[in-house]
Amino acid sequence: MNILNKPISYKNILFIPFFIITALSIGFASTQTSIVNYLNFLVLFFLLLAITLRFKYNVFPVLVIYLIFLGLIRRLLIPVTGWPEYDLLLIVVPLITLILFIYTLFNRKYVNVFQKNLLTKIMYIILLVGVLQIFNPLGGSLLSGIMGSIFLIIPWCWYFISYYYFDEQKILKVFKIIEIIGFSVACYGLYQTFYGYLPFEKVWFDIAGYQALYIGQSLRAIGTFPSAMEYTVFCMITFIISFSHLILKSKLKYFHILTCIVSFMAIIFESTRTIIITTIFASISMYIFSKNKKSTKLIITFFAFILLVFFVNSLRYIPTQIFGDQANNIEHIISGLTNPLAEDDTGSLHIERVFSGIITPLKNPVGYGLGTITTGATKSGSNLSTEFDISNILVGFGLIGFIYLIAYILVFRNALKYINLKKDTISLAIFGILIGGIGQWSGGGTYLVSIIFWTLIGFISKQDIGKKETNDVKS
Repeated sequence: MNILNKPISYKNILFIPFFIITALSIGFASTQTSIVNYLNFLVLFFLLLAITLRFKYNVFPVLVIYLIFLGLIRRLLIPVTGWPEYDLLLIVVPLITLILFIYTLFNRKYVNVFQKNLLTKIMYIILLVGVLQIFNPLGGSLLSGIMGSIFLIIPWCWYFISYYYFDEQKILKVFKIIEIIGFSVACYGLYQTFYGYLPFEKVWFDIAGYQALYIGQSLRAIGTFPSAMEYTVFCMITFIISFSHLILKSKLKYFHILTCIVSFMAIIFESTRTIIITTIFASISMYIFSKNKKSTKLIITFFAFILLVFFVNSLRYIPTQIFGDQANNIEHIISGLTNPLAEDDTGSLHIERVFSGIITPLKNPVGYGLGTITTGATKSGSNLSTEFDISNILVGFGLIGFIYLIAYILVFRNALKYINLKKDTISLAIFGILIGGIGQWSGGGTYLVSIIFWTLIGFISKQDIGKKETNDVKS
């Protein structure tokens, strides 16, 4: 039948003016800077929601890509929308995560904490306490607690999603995405280091007043991320993934070599000494545990120690002036590595802050809540962050926070068991990433890397149950 001969539905006729009015309303709203933020949020949220409903857990790589470019997207929008007091783009992934997490729990045939392994039981407790700490009156306002949950509760939710549903193929896919995009992000960060920020980024910097980016007169790179710390940790993850391929002599050798060089250079010029140390230590540990013979491991450990001592002692002889505008960054690294406890160095202050956080539960057994140990402290006015997740959790959770330390021990136990069992790219990379990111698993100020850490932790925790497969419900 010819479509022109079909009877016209009055519902369709009524829909036409509704569609026109809606389109005109969106068009008008897009010209109002106060409404553009809401439109951006709605478009991104419903787009990702549609992908989630269609592909379920396979949406994870899409979320990773979105979070990699989150900082860049926000800075691009500032000239158009201005500086938003509450940026709704930051809650897109947390909302999708909560939907997936609830679906994960209710889609299981049974959810019985006592039938899971020890780490998963502890993670249920940590998650529950974390939710309760949102409402801790000592943490400032409820809003600061909710904001704090974005940086802690949401990554912990990914532990369970990964534990129940992620397999090696999903992890490998994410690793490939991180390595490819990570190479580009590191290159972009090096461009910022040597040539400065682009005009729209300078506008953002002038408005935000992000003074932590300064080292002397030079600015740290930030890549495509909201913060310099997250950019640095992401470069570490990129380096570790590439290095795991080199250890096992995978294909695309030259790309992995180039990625290692570029990402490690990005870490160096970022001048975050803790990440430099943990990255080097992670690389050595990966290489040692890739070997089967104990004698080989001991020999490598001995020579690695000798080389490290020689390397650190030779740093003081490097003529930093050859690095031009980046001389301050290099001097900052050298002084921190050769004399970390000097009175004029910040290393001793960081250590004091960590130890102060560890003894905080003795003063306040109930903790100060999530709003004081995360970026949410900007809304509560009481920033008690120690910049190290174990002591951070103790500050926020109080005495019960010591259970997080037990979780830390169990994670490394699982990682060691997995690497001794497999010795493949995934096991090596996860082992290295966990070492390289020690102290940052629940950093309290990162949107992506904490999710990556806890996704990997959930995956290796599943391997701990041996032949009893938890991945029985396919996505």
